Formats: sequence, C-alpha cells, structure tokens
Amino acid sequence: MESKHLKRSGALLAIALFWAGCQTVPDADEGAPDNASAEQSAQTAEDENQGGGGAYYQPFIRDNRYVVSSSRGLMSGNSSQANQMNMETQMYRLMQDTFPTDQYVLQEGQAVNEDILSEWLARKSKDHPNGLNPEQADAPKYLNTMLEYDLYHASGDENQTLGGIALAIAINDSDQLNDDQEAVAIDQKTALKQGKAIAQEVLNRLRNNKKYVDVPIQFFIFHNAPADDISGGEMISSTVVSEDSTSFGDWSDTNTMNVAYGAEEAPNKEDSTLFERYRNDIEDFFPELSGLAGIGHYKDGRLGALDITINTPVNGYSETVALLTHAGEVANNTFNQGIRITITTKGPSGITGQATREAKAANFTIQPTVN
Repeated sequence: MESKHLKRSGALLAIALFWAGCQTVPDADEGAPDNASAEQSAQTAEDENQGGGGAYYQPFIRDNRYVVSSSRGLMSGNSSQANQMNMETQMYRLMQDTFPTDQYVLQEGQAVNEDILSEWLARKSKDHPNGLNPEQADAPKYLNTMLEYDLYHASGDENQTLGGIALAIAINDSDQLNDDQEAVAIDQKTALKQGKAIAQEVLNRLRNNKKYVDVPIQFFIFHNAPADDISGGEMISSTVVSEDSTSFGDWSDTNTMNVAYGAEEAPNKEDSTLFERYRNDIEDFFPELSGLAGIGHYKDGRLGALDITINTPVNGYSETVALLTHAGEVANNTFNQGIRITITTKGPSGITGQATREAKAANFTIQPTVN
C-alpha cells in the first residue's frame, strides 16, 4: 500500500499507565451522592472488577523486554484520539471476562504485524490481493484499523504458552471517495455487517498459520465516531471463537455507550446533574479556567468510568497541583466511589497533570507533569 494512504497514530496504551511516586487526595467522609443511579454505577464497577483478580494484566516479558506491536496506530484514513482510546480501553476491559487477569498475562499483538496490517487496510487489487477494503472504487473503505492483544497463560515459568488472542476491528463512520464528493456515511448496521465479514476472513487467515490454529480468539467490532465527536466511537459487538474452530457462534451486543455531558443525553439524568454540579464547583474555585469537559463511559446503561479534562491558561507547577488536588476532592464529594475517574489538566503547552481514582479506591493519585 502506498504510504500516503496510511496514517499512524501516536496513541499510547493509556490503561497500562500507572502514576508512581505520587501524592494522594484523602477521600471525603461526607457528601457522597446517595441515589439509585450512584448505586447502579457502583454495582457495575464492582462487577467489572471482580473477575480476573484485578483491573489490569501483568505484562508478558520476553528476554527481559516488553514487546511492542509494530502495527499499533496504523490506519487507512482519519480517525480521532477519542476513537482510539475508546477502542483500547473498552476492549481491554471487555476481554477480561474471557481472559481473566489472574490467569493470563498480556503482550501487544504480534500476529497482525505492520506489513500484514498495511496490506489488509488496502483496497483489494492486483497489487494488494490481501486487501480487506472493497475493490470497487465507488464503495467506501470500511476497515479503518485493527488492534490486537496476545494473552499468555500466567504459568510463572519462562516458557509461557499463548493462550488466546483478542482482536478489535474498527469500522469507519464514513469515507470520502474523492475530493469532489461528500463523504459516504457508514451506519451502525452496515458497520456490524462489514465487521463480521472482515472478522471471518481474518479468522481464516489466522487459522492458516500453525501458531494460531489451536488458540481461542475473541473478536470485537468497533464503530468509529466522526473525528470531531469528542465522546468517540463505541464497541458494538463481540464473539469468541473456540480453539481449532473456523466458524463463529453468536455475536453479542457489548452495550457500551459514551456520553459527552452537556452535549449528549446520559442514560441516567442524575449523572448529568452531578457532572454539572461538579463543573460549577470547579469553575467557581478556579474562575480563570479555559473550559471543563467530561465523558461518561457506560455499560448496560450504567456509568462505570468518567474522564474529565480541565483546560487552564497556565502551565505552572503549583497551580497544577492545587487544581488537581481540589478537583480530586470535589470528585470524591460528588461522584460515587464505585466508578473509575481520570482528571486531566491541560495548559497552553499541553498536558500538565493527571489525577486518577480507580473504582472503589478511596484516594486519587496525582501526578503533575510540568517542571
């Protein structure tokens, strides 16, 4: 594939980042919301973190090194950071039901390397016989990218064996066939149909490699949102193919949803009310802020995680620490302890710090990134 048709993202595996050597914000004893929505959110977060022995996989280390994927971030067209982050984080959490974190360790995908994915993202043609996008020039490109994780049995020895593969297929929200035409929209029904067809072909190709003949493979279909949609796309379906099988069983609706508060309607009205209360409190305390936005991540209609971004006009260390500390304290007083919350501050030069509270944790972990 010609390089001009491929785009590479600089997105990192955010859910593998842990902030070390950090100051913490004590939890508040009073003021936590007491309502049905909060109770549901707490139960959802608890359910999501029960299986697998923890919220994170231990990394698979080979020859004392962490092995990265050469195909990470390779795309056939434009996307957004929100799309990429949603696909990674949703896949990471959903696959724990199939591959529990106390039974498997994780390696970035190696089966679909850069050369393979570059070929697969192309339109099928004489030069690209393995292209997975339509050969017809008047048909939109459906496949945007893929994300793979390899799961190894956590046996504790040096000869760990591959126990499974998780692979997400991202389908474009639209595609512009040429400069003279408007983009062709790809709705969710079409995305699901095309995603399943691509998954079947990918399964056949993986099974032709003896390394992957007898391992279970979990497939996910992700539908991108438009690049200007701040809440990002959603994982819409998944299925597990048993070892040695070359056919799919039933696909399951993943029931995930992302809501940009203030711009989109939340499944639970109370969540929007709580976020607006939080926004007002922070903006009253720091009236010079440039803006505050929040994205709620829902599973089965219940809030399980919240990402908050606060834009500031300064890059100062002391201001960042003060803002993160206060933002964490207010979050503890506003939102139920059962949801995961990440607060990111951004100044004129970029990200200045982050505060994170895992589901059911009592404290926020704070890390300023400015000197």
